[in-house]
Amino acid sequence: PFWMEGDPPATLSDKICTVSGSIEQKEAACRRIVDKLRGLQEVADQEPGVFVIIVPSNAAPMVVGTRGAQIKEVIELSGAEISVGKENIIGMLDQPIGITGTGGQVVSAVSKINAILQDLADRGRLQPSDFKYRPGAVASPMEM
Repeated sequence: PFWMEGDPPATLSDKICTVSGSIEQKEAACRRIVDKLRGLQEVADQEPGVFVIIVPSNAAPMVVGTRGAQIKEVIELSGAEISVGKENIIGMLDQPIGITGTGGQVVSAVSKINAILQDLADRGRLQPSDFKYRPGAVASPMEM
């Protein structure tokens, strides 16, 4: 299932949607969301479109990996172009990841990034509270 997480900061014009469930459920929900957004943006099936996900800022370096190895693998396997934001979204503890590609490429990239995040959660490096939008939260400097 997915739900809207309160009102996003005024500086963010998009809505925030959280998706949870089994791997298959999350992938199916992502596919439906991407398809719906592509339809609203009038993007043709094989035409590249842009989709942005947000990840907890403490997870972004691990999504990128040492010397970018992790994100390069996601790019190679999915065929999507991926850009990881260097700064948090204003008013949030999250960093944006822009994914450009066909619907299938975007869903593939999101699925692979989700697998990285799930692995971090399974190892206790991320907690459920890291994935909740917290109005007024401000990021503290990250330790690397």
